Amino acid sequence: MSSIRSTDWIRRTAPTLPVLFVPLAAFLAGGYYESTYSLLAAAVWLGIAIGASLRPLPRPSGAVWLLLGLLAWTLLSGLWGAPGAAFRTAPLVALYAGVLLVAEWTGCVIQLRWLRFAITLVVVAGLVARAAGVAPTGGGLHSERLAWPVTYTNGLGLLAVYGVLLAAGLPSWQPRLALADAALCGAAVYLTFSRSALLVGIAAALLLVALRPAAARGIAAAGFGLAAVAVLDAAGRTSGARLIPALIVGAAAAVALPPFRLRIPRVAAVATAIAVAVAGAVLAEPLAARFAAPAPDERNAHRLLDVSGHGRTKLWRIAWDEGTAHPVQGGGAGTWPREAIARMGAEAPANAHSLYLETFAELGVVGVVLVAAAIALLLVRAREPAAIAVLAAFAVHTAVDWDWQLPAVTIPALIAAGAATRHDRRPASLALAPLALVIGLAAGLHGIGAAIVESGVHTKARARFAARLLPWDARPWAAIGDLRRGCAADRKDPVIPAERPSNGGCPSGR
Repeated sequence: MSSIRSTDWIRRTAPTLPVLFVPLAAFLAGGYYESTYSLLAAAVWLGIAIGASLRPLPRPSGAVWLLLGLLAWTLLSGLWGAPGAAFRTAPLVALYAGVLLVAEWTGCVIQLRWLRFAITLVVVAGLVARAAGVAPTGGGLHSERLAWPVTYTNGLGLLAVYGVLLAAGLPSWQPRLALADAALCGAAVYLTFSRSALLVGIAAALLLVALRPAAARGIAAAGFGLAAVAVLDAAGRTSGARLIPALIVGAAAAVALPPFRLRIPRVAAVATAIAVAVAGAVLAEPLAARFAAPAPDERNAHRLLDVSGHGRTKLWRIAWDEGTAHPVQGGGAGTWPREAIARMGAEAPANAHSLYLETFAELGVVGVVLVAAAIALLLVRAREPAAIAVLAAFAVHTAVDWDWQLPAVTIPALIAAGAATRHDRRPASLALAPLALVIGLAAGLHGIGAAIVESGVHTKARARFAARLLPWDARPWAAIGDLRRGCAADRKDPVIPAERPSNGGCPSGR
């Protein structure tokens, strides 16, 4: 009897397990830091190892195998690239493969509802902190852009878009609560002043309504929330106690919406697509010129009317040049920042602001095929319209931003895709448990070493310990000024010339 109760408890709680990683990553700076995503990967894969050893589990899908292939290719790229950089990147790929695998095993509509609640929790926390005046903004002291807790405005904007799509598209036993969630997420999208999140959100909303006409009510609810804070913004600042009444008005208007459906006729959809294509062809050249032109980055609503890419084209050009120099295998995982520093100086961004171009630069055509095939396979096999819209939004947005480096933004898309996909229920190979154990232990040890480096290496003993956990990594030695060992570990690591700018780093020939 107790075993039956235990099994029932596991079945009820299993859908919540992968969802817990969303707020956890969000409140840990979006999961951006190496120690964070490495330890999260360790938790996922050690959990998989335990689960696979206790009972037979279903086979991983093709998308999971593609991500595991990407993990293997990432590690292999250390042979021709930088081993230390490849090992820093690998735990992030391992995390995503593991999360997708767990979502497939535990996936159901209930899991998507829990995902919606988790995203709304993150959004509400950011809004409350903004109203209380304690939330740091993205972009500096004078910025008005909502960024906390993810700490990146465009990332938080896309996460809020996910919330809108799930609240609008999922069947709910409390539809009015779902409408309020959509309104709050819509308000958050506006307060990030993220042009990419707004544009991708509009396109994903149209896709969702085309797939599920009843979702129009939730999309309209999000519009009320967005409009309420937009009116407040036009009247003054959107921070402080004045934000609360605007959020309440937007949510109340959303809750009062009557049920309705918006059916988009096929002729209208085709005509709209043709009109957009024609407009894009006509405006492509002038818009491209304005996008590439330098411009000051506004930190308020004025940036919504700005077309400039704020330096993205230069980052993409560097990635393209690096990829075309090594078209098949790329320059090696984690090496794009080194090329960017070489061409732009020490202040170069750490990411190329495009998953596909950065993958091409670092892992070549092979890496791009693995990433694109995994996303395409998930899109094709998904059965839930809301999940399709979420994954489509991620797939498009990550082409122009660094969402891949933010687990708080990438994990929800993978959970939605995994939960909404039909999978092979035949038992997995017995090799899954030991494979998961190896990945989990390796990620955990790497995460501990990364945590030591991030917290500061001030003694030789800590440097030696971190170096044992992070082989081929120059950072532990460079932190204590032992450049001889740092150069021996990775002579091209940008941290070395940063420690010794007078001589530019390692001696030639070493």
